Amino acid sequence: MKNLGMATSGGGLGGLAALALGINSPHILLVEDDRCLRRLLARVLRFEGYAVVTAGDGVEALKILQEQRLSLVVTDLCMPGMDGGELVQQLEHQYPSVPVMVISGECDAWERFELRERHNLSRFLTKPITVETLLKEISATLLECNFDLSKID
Repeated sequence: MKNLGMATSGGGLGGLAALALGINSPHILLVEDDRCLRRLLARVLRFEGYAVVTAGDGVEALKILQEQRLSLVVTDLCMPGMDGGELVQQLEHQYPSVPVMVISGECDAWERFELRERHNLSRFLTKPITVETLLKEISATLLECNFDLSKID
């Protein structure tokens, strides 16, 4: 992913400020096997006021989902073990009300189309993406699911 070091113009509260104010932030599960990228994305999302939980693969993500109520799952597609495609299938059966956003640089246009048609994906983003694009798409997905984003502004 390029441009992840850019300053954002999201306007959300930082994660610590949101926690200090007791605001009910959207809870996002970020599933990414690249540890550095996972940490960076989690930091950006927390800065914007989201509560973020991370997982390194699909198996770990499913364990987290059993224990926590989440507003959105953002997952990479190509990961070792249970990849994003398998995770999407499991989420569809076990947690159909949780919106899913896939981010990948490994798929061609046909694979993206097939994945979106087969599964009820909220979004499919192609790497590289900017921070602004990621935040815009997360916000749009949460709004489509009727999450009140004014709680974090």
